[in-house]
Amino acid sequence: MTVDESWEKIERWLVRYAPEDKLPGPASPDDIARLSDQIGVRLPPDVEQSLLRHNGSGFVTIVPPGVVLYGVDEIAREMAREMARSQGRFTKGEESVYVPIGNIGSWEEIVDTRTGRIGGYDPEQGCFWEDDPLWESFSTVLAFVADVLDSPPPWIAMLPGEEEWEATYQDAVFPGTLSWTEELDGPVEWDMDSLARQFGPLGGNHGNGNGS
Repeated sequence: MTVDESWEKIERWLVRYAPEDKLPGPASPDDIARLSDQIGVRLPPDVEQSLLRHNGSGFVTIVPPGVVLYGVDEIAREMAREMARSQGRFTKGEESVYVPIGNIGSWEEIVDTRTGRIGGYDPEQGCFWEDDPLWESFSTVLAFVADVLDSPPPWIAMLPGEEEWEATYQDAVFPGTLSWTEELDGPVEWDMDSLARQFGPLGGNHGNGNGS
């Protein structure tokens, strides 16, 4: 599935169920070129293609459990902020390698510009990478979301580690918008193993971002 085909499915769902959500318009090729100059590296083609359709996702939480995607200005800003810290988490020598492309709170979604693989960055843990095929590229993540939203309800996204997130447009605070929830309809039974998976350290290969 192409990036544009994935966006078409997501857009149809938003128009039908979440009319309060407004996606930004496209970035221009000049915006993409300017971003490459600012951060010192080209983004993978699928990330650039996504920006050429939607310059980020604004306030729309596209990727479960609630990641918003950065536009070109946000990518440049966050990359400059990381470089200013001079901690080398996103670079190899003077070369930019890992680039932030979205966030949920203090956690950032990052892309390895050499391989296209999607990972995460947490201020406490540094950069980390999951082995699951879902994260092999931005286009696979976007296609996963598109297929979930293009299926009959309930729209359940099964993430690695047996995490289930349901897409809803009936949020009590922001109705008519896309949100992802783990809320259960029935009585809550405390599963300590599940809680440890949910709130404990994230899985994958943790490191300071300087490894491959």
